[in-house]
Amino acid sequence: MKPEISNPTMKDVAREAGVALGTVSKVVNGIPVGDSSSAKPALRTAALPADSIVS
Repeated sequence: MKPEISNPTMKDVAREAGVALGTVSKVVNGIPVGDSSSAKPALRTAALPADSIVS
């Protein structure tokens, strides 16, 4: 039986991208981020398949 994999949380994305949780929240909600270099890792990580981000 395959273990159940849950969807990653914003906290998972922030940790994986190496950015603050607030940065991920802003990116997800379409709020401008002061430093676009912070937004890029969050966007890349959020775009990964759910099973590639494991807590």
